[in-house]
Formats: sequence, C-alpha cells, structure tokens
Amino acid sequence: MFLFVASPVKAANYNVAISDQTPTLFTPQLQTINVGDTVTWTCNDGAHTTTSNGGQSESWASPTLNEGATFSHTFTTTGNFSYVSIASGDSGEVGYIVVQQPTPEFPGYFLFIAVAAAAAIALIVERRLSA
Repeated sequence: MFLFVASPVKAANYNVAISDQTPTLFTPQLQTINVGDTVTWTCNDGAHTTTSNGGQSESWASPTLNEGATFSHTFTTTGNFSYVSIASGDSGEVGYIVVQQPTPEFPGYFLFIAVAAAAAIALIVERRLSA
C-alpha cells in the first residue's frame, strides 16, 4: 500500500507599509495570508502603531514605530482580523488581514507515481487471477 502525503506549504512573510503619504494609512489595506505566515509592518514616516481590534482570536499591539522601524506578527488561526494605528494624530483608518488555511501542495510526480503504482498492482492482480 502506498501513502502519499502532500507537501506542507512553506510559511511566507508579507509586508505592510504604514505612511501618512499614501491614500490609505496601511498599504496594502487588505492582505490575505495563510496560517503560519508572518506580516511585517514598516513605518515609513511619522510615528504609528499596529494594534488589533478587540474581540478577535488573534491580538497584537506594536510599540510606537518611528520612521524605519518594523513590527512582525505570525498568525496561528484562521479568521478576519482588523487593526488600526492608535498613535496620536492617526486618522483611524483600518487595515485587514484575512488568514486562511493553507492548501497542501501536491507535486505532480506524486500523481505519476500513484497512477504507475495502481497500474502495476492491477496488472499483478489480473495475472494472478488469470493463472
């Protein structure tokens, strides 16, 4: 019997810029990621934070980030998460992170091996039954 296991999806890092000089405070304002991925916020001007809104299954709160500073959070649960910057003078704009369960990757050669193994087993069984 053959057991084929999907390859795990490698964790990724996503970047969100924080800046008063862009149409929205957070760029991108909406980011879709997988469980296990990390989001890194980078302050591009002024002083900002990234703080999750209350009542969510994931929470985080950065210290005040000055220009060039970063803050990272690795997401461990699925869901829709919103966040704001609570630094003085920020506009109250909201950013969103959508965290989904990763889809396992099935390399093509596994499919080839599975089909070849099934064909070989079927041939062996057929020959034994006809003998």
